[in-house]
Amino acid sequence: KTEIYDAALRGDPDIDLIQFPSITNPAFPLDEYQRLKKKMPDWKFKMFHEGQYAEPAGLIYDAFSADDIIEPFNIPMSWPRYVGHDFGPTNTVALWKAYDPASGFIYTYREYHRPGLSTFEHVTNWLELSRNERIAARIGGSSTEEGWRGDFTQAGWRIDKPLDSNVESGIQRVYGYEKLGKHKVFRTCVNYLNEKQTYSRELDENNNITEKIDEKS
Repeated sequence: KTEIYDAALRGDPDIDLIQFPSITNPAFPLDEYQRLKKKMPDWKFKMFHEGQYAEPAGLIYDAFSADDIIEPFNIPMSWPRYVGHDFGPTNTVALWKAYDPASGFIYTYREYHRPGLSTFEHVTNWLELSRNERIAARIGGSSTEEGWRGDFTQAGWRIDKPLDSNVESGIQRVYGYEKLGKHKVFRTCVNYLNEKQTYSRELDENNNITEKIDEKS
């Protein structure tokens, strides 16, 4: 969506956007199309059978919009920066954010997802990516993941425990910044943007939004 669809809407001359419904295919049964339209959530039907992007029902970060996705720029050296981490043997990730003290804006400017590397290899990569940057804090993991934090700290990259590990309170904190329009994301953070624009609550059998996060893993 970010690299192709949104770029086409911005008028990228290298991209032709062609959208059509499933029934453009003469082999797709019209009665099946009508049945699915009645059965499926509106947003999902539009995406799967009309070729249109639609905001998922229950989208958690619904205050975040295309206007919050910006082109990269040189971040002033004086701005403090922060790195957030999540651990795991196949999904070790990191996210860099910078804070503008003058405006109170937060900028997500770099992402990292490299599976299958050792602790030392990850740390080597993070040190290289953060060269000459003033990292104020590195935070990550749940309150019980001291082993992961200890391993990375021993390898030369200290990671501290979050002050609050509750997922819902973290969501609300981020949501507050986005409601005020104070969180911007570099367009190059494509994996993060994909997660951001699909992170949703589960729906029940009547398509009502529940408290449970959809596909949380």
